[in-house]
Amino acid sequence: MTGLVRQPADALDTDAVGGKASALARLGAQGFDVPAWFAVVPAAFTDGAQIAAAVGSLGPGPFAVRSSARQEDGAEHSHAGQYLSLLDVSADGVPAAAHRVWQSGVNGAVVDYRRAHGLGPGEAPAV
Repeated sequence: MTGLVRQPADALDTDAVGGKASALARLGAQGFDVPAWFAVVPAAFTDGAQIAAAVGSLGPGPFAVRSSARQEDGAEHSHAGQYLSLLDVSADGVPAAAHRVWQSGVNGAVVDYRRAHGLGPGEAPAV
C-alpha cells in the first residue's frame, strides 16, 4: 500500500514508517497484544484530513502520538528523548499533535545530535 496513513498490515516497510511502527506491525502479525494504532508517513503532513479520518478507526482515545524515524533507534545511535512524544491527546487534537511530532525531527536538539555523530541533517519522522 502506498497511502499516507498506514494501518498495521501495511506498515512493515521501515523506510516508509520507521522502526517503531514496523516493529509494532511485526509484533501484531506474530500474535502479540498490541494496542490499536496506525502510522503516518511524512508526506501526509501536507493534508491532515487523512490523519483525522484514520483516528476514527481507533476508538475514542485518548491517544499517544509518537515518532517513528528510520534512524531514531539504531544499533549504533539512538535519538532517545530527542523527538517529541505527546500523551493524553484527544481525537480531535491528533492531527495537530502529529504535525508537532513530525516537526520535532528537524528541531535543534535532533539536528545537533545528528551533526555531532556524523549522521547528516535531521529527518522528519513518520508518526
